[in-house]
Amino acid sequence: MPAMLVSLPSTGTTSGVIRRTAFLFLLFCCAGRLGLAQNGIPQFKDYPVRTVYRGKNARLLLSSDARTFKTRLTQALKGRPNFAGHFIVTTWGCGTGCQVGAVIDASTGRVFWLPFPVGQTSEVDEDFRPVEFRLDSKLIIFSGVRVDRDEPEGARFYKFEDGRFKFLKFIKREAGGGRSSHQAAPRLATH
Repeated sequence: MPAMLVSLPSTGTTSGVIRRTAFLFLLFCCAGRLGLAQNGIPQFKDYPVRTVYRGKNARLLLSSDARTFKTRLTQALKGRPNFAGHFIVTTWGCGTGCQVGAVIDASTGRVFWLPFPVGQTSEVDEDFRPVEFRLDSKLIIFSGVRVDRDEPEGARFYKFEDGRFKFLKFIKREAGGGRSSHQAAPRLATH
């Protein structure tokens, strides 16, 4: 977001103080609408998509890596887009509490691998989803631990655009934070 230079009204008079207070109040109220982050946690609504693909799904384009998971990917491609307008997210287990997966472009059949396997080390409830996404948003959230690295448990926020996962933010899970899927972050608004 480009920097905005604002000249505040003079505070030398009572009317100047009132004008300045009113101006700051309006600026504060509008900050959320301008994307200045109320709490710094990426929200699905902040990464909207312009269109949703409604056409027939393309045939799966199998790279050498994708051949290993042909059955899972082909099965997922039978579904409708569920992420970022025209993609299908599919995940499967890679061991106890571990998930790997891919994003398939329904319009082209191209496969993009999730950036890392994700798992949990703490007790979670039945609502726990290690990968969260929405059809109308480019935001994808990985909750838990990165299985491929020695990193703390938490929520990792990414924007998926142009076939790449762009890292946005990491929020570390607080110790003893309860049993929800978003122990590191509050439940996110879907719109």
